[in-house]
Amino acid sequence: SIGYLHTREDFDRIPLATGPGGVPVRLGEVAVVRRGPTLRNGIADLDGQGEVVGGVVIEREGANALKTIEAVKARITQLQRSLPKGVAIVPTYDRSQLILEAVHNLREKLLEEFLVVAAVCALFLWHLRSSLVAVITLPLAVLAASGHVLPGRQRQSDVAWRHRHRHRRDGRCRGGDDRERAQTSGAWHEQHGCAPRARNAGKPLPKRRPRSDRHCSSACW
Repeated sequence: SIGYLHTREDFDRIPLATGPGGVPVRLGEVAVVRRGPTLRNGIADLDGQGEVVGGVVIEREGANALKTIEAVKARITQLQRSLPKGVAIVPTYDRSQLILEAVHNLREKLLEEFLVVAAVCALFLWHLRSSLVAVITLPLAVLAASGHVLPGRQRQSDVAWRHRHRHRRDGRCRGGDDRERAQTSGAWHEQHGCAPRARNAGKPLPKRRPRSDRHCSSACW
């Protein structure tokens, strides 16, 4: 610790008062100084059966929750074999059942919605093929739309735009962060259509002008 008191003897020599004749009375003469246990900051109890040691498993960002829970359960099974007699690991909160029920409920609701859409199309159009087209294209359109708004896709699009801008302006990529420098191979350039061209070197990118009949937000160039 920081200070003048480091050992038990230092505490024994702390003066408390002055006795007859000016003799100091020290702490070690009137009390017993010893090291005690660390002060407790909390307590964990399981269903009123006594104190236990608790732990929390924190999932990493972007990880699959259900797979993480299954991996934790497998690890707990392995640890149970090496624990002493009378000691056990008891899970108190398991989200796997909640996740499975939510997925099952979502699957049922989607199936019901598809059947309702097919029934409405068949009722108004009197054509089975048209109703099947609506049922098939709706989920595919949702999946295609969700694939374009993922954060990873957006970051890749931003990186590709910056590379194309540098190629058209300077004829080569200059600067950029670690992610850009890691993706400056020839195959990556060919895939994203930003191969350097000598005739475009030094020329700025043409600005995109919003259409007059379209609302222009602050993101317009």
